[in-house]
Amino acid sequence: MATASFLLSICSAKDLPALYIFGDSLVDAGNNFYINTAAKANFPNGIDFGNPIGIPSGRFTNGRIVTDILGEELGLTSFTPPYLAPTTTGDVLLKGVNYASSASGILNDTERFFGHQIHLDKQISNFWQNSSSWNTLLDTIISRFRSQLARLYNLDARKFIVTNSAAVGCIPFVRDLHSSVDSCVAAMNQKAQLFNSRLNSLLAELTKNLEASTFICANVYAMLDDILNNYMTSYDFEVADSACCHIAGAGLHGGLIPCGALSQVCPDRSKYVFWDPFHLTETSYEIIAKHMMDGGLNYISPMNIRQLLKY
Repeated sequence: MATASFLLSICSAKDLPALYIFGDSLVDAGNNFYINTAAKANFPNGIDFGNPIGIPSGRFTNGRIVTDILGEELGLTSFTPPYLAPTTTGDVLLKGVNYASSASGILNDTERFFGHQIHLDKQISNFWQNSSSWNTLLDTIISRFRSQLARLYNLDARKFIVTNSAAVGCIPFVRDLHSSVDSCVAAMNQKAQLFNSRLNSLLAELTKNLEASTFICANVYAMLDDILNNYMTSYDFEVADSACCHIAGAGLHGGLIPCGALSQVCPDRSKYVFWDPFHLTETSYEIIAKHMMDGGLNYISPMNIRQLLKY
């Protein structure tokens, strides 16, 4: 929650754009298979991705992640490959690379929870304190993120799409940690909103101060909030508070144990908002990708991705 979900840098090419993806498990496409960490997207993750049964995709969802869907919308002919894959070499690097690593964060010590992963500083390197006070911690996070984004700018990145923090108080994991609460955990959502406010100010500051740069904020908080409030009437979901992939008895919402080999999987993933305790289903990601591509200012500002490509 102390990190923006992910960021994209779009490099304009003669025919098609190239996506360079940085972030955590929301957009990890398999990098964590190549490092020693407990944060791996093993089967049944990827059950609907199209691989042979039992072969995971490296993604923490049932099918495609949001960056896969965005790449398809942009006309890319293949998914942006993970940086650590042996085949990600040569000309492949010029077409876009996914540097994301599950359980990573803006602050490097995020990794202590799951072992090794590629924190955001390290992800950018591949591209060429504990505090009891939330406000103090936010100061540290925003300061670090400012430096990281400026570092990418100095590596000639110019067009950025940064997602804000989603309504983390509504994910199955947080719901089950606060089992006395029947709805979303307001205190967690308030912290997410405070981070998002600071993030908006940071992106406006960077756009003003870094020549020829464009920083866009995708308001994933608003997107998920709308899905959760209108999941049946507008989106044809049936379950919006529990994990599709879960272990029976591991919390009222299936939120206490990650999706894994012993998990049960719901028969119709398209009816669930959440795939596991932390991540969304492919169907939810399709909705978010559509808002990012073509949404109005309430979902992505100061312009959407389709407008950015013409900017």
